[in-house]
Amino acid sequence: MKTLAHSHRNARLLVAVCCTLSLPFAASAQTFDVLDIDITPRRSSSLFTFPAFDPNTKLTATFGVVNGVDPWDRAANFYIEEPNGDRIEIMKSVTGFGGTSTHTRDITHLLPRLSGKTVRIGGFVDAWTGDAWHLDGAITATAQPATSSPVFVKPVISEARQFAGYFDEPLPDGTLGHSHTVQVPELPEGIEEYESLKLYYFTSGHSGSDGRGGNEFVTDQHRIFVNGAEVDNYTADNNQAVDGYEDELGLTFGKGPGTYNVEDFRVENSNVTTGYQNSIANAVLNNPDTSGDPKSRLYTTREVYFPWRQFGHEYIGNNQGGGTHQYARSGWKPGDSVQAATIDVTDLMTTGENTVTLSIGGGDFTNDWRFSAYLVGELPTDSLVYTGSPLDNPADLNQDGQVNQADVDHFVAAFNAPVNPLYGFYDPSDLDGNGAVDLDDAFAFHEALVQKGMQLSFSQITQTVPEPATYLSALALAATAVFVSQRRKLLVR
Repeated sequence: MKTLAHSHRNARLLVAVCCTLSLPFAASAQTFDVLDIDITPRRSSSLFTFPAFDPNTKLTATFGVVNGVDPWDRAANFYIEEPNGDRIEIMKSVTGFGGTSTHTRDITHLLPRLSGKTVRIGGFVDAWTGDAWHLDGAITATAQPATSSPVFVKPVISEARQFAGYFDEPLPDGTLGHSHTVQVPELPEGIEEYESLKLYYFTSGHSGSDGRGGNEFVTDQHRIFVNGAEVDNYTADNNQAVDGYEDELGLTFGKGPGTYNVEDFRVENSNVTTGYQNSIANAVLNNPDTSGDPKSRLYTTREVYFPWRQFGHEYIGNNQGGGTHQYARSGWKPGDSVQAATIDVTDLMTTGENTVTLSIGGGDFTNDWRFSAYLVGELPTDSLVYTGSPLDNPADLNQDGQVNQADVDHFVAAFNAPVNPLYGFYDPSDLDGNGAVDLDDAFAFHEALVQKGMQLSFSQITQTVPEPATYLSALALAATAVFVSQRRKLLVR
């Protein structure tokens, strides 16, 4: 892998030191309120433009779910919507029973998809009543040494509700799966391989069923294949029920990757059950079917009876705290975030097209599942990587065979944005390959333009960079120094 050390040419040492381009992100934290919507009925989104972030930036997403009138738990998420409609989940959760909950997640690995870009941000709650929920979404950027170096984010399985029949491809063992393709970008000259390729997989069993009812409590085997090789195989099988209650039939309750202590969570986050408890206290007789139908439900003022014996809910409690709200579901629990499984697929993928195949429960289910996946590619963080190659004509930055205003516009745009392997491969405007489009490149580009009978307007650069007055003064001083030393008039408009 080709690396470049930081160096300054002697003739431009003063200029390079006093006028290094600072990135448009200060050391203090910045919070961007990207979502503030009422869900009517279930999904809403809007466009948001992010500034270009410094590579040493940590991004944290905060997703607040505020309930109005709905007493039940609902599947919810916070996502990026691609221009083609694909959705990349930023965060996945299930609401509390009528309670308000707030979720946070480190999303620094999504930097290349957000930095300097205009994206559509959306929120979803699977509510059955209009105006039942309000969603607040924010992304906070804080200065922090980079621990990863993401360069691309690609949706693999778009966040969606998939129904029976989705798994339609026979696997070697006779079960069914469904395949998706993803393109891994080619590596430019000078880079031999990616540091890592990571698959992020979100799933929750909300509504997933195998025909026995009790949708969200169903546990199933999740299998993921990359280019035919199985890379993950786990069953959402959760820990013992709380309060010493054990399932007589040996069945357990769902979890995704990781473990949950549901009772501790319930006590520490009492708001997630408040709405449910209130609905019990104020309930009226609903569906008074006591015939033994395993799917019947009887709610009385202070008693809850779930005769779903096969799911371990023969009888739970006789007070407001009873009911299934205490139990973890298949891959989630009410009021908490769903954790993503992170799978390293570096050794199994190549540049170009790759196939990711998913199978849940052997591909046989009767209701629907909620899942998604995306791929993140990373480069090393401990070196600058020059991926460009010398241009035959350094003035033709867009490499269209002509030197014109389009090349000047290209340079101005590159000068206004960070050029760093964290956000993509270097721009041709980085003529000296030091990892930044800076004044050294401006001088070199100007000289190349002069050879073609053109000049670079330095004032055009200063107008595009939101820098403090001291920077503009230094830039003006640098331009004057070049004018004096080179005795070449620069066109300044």
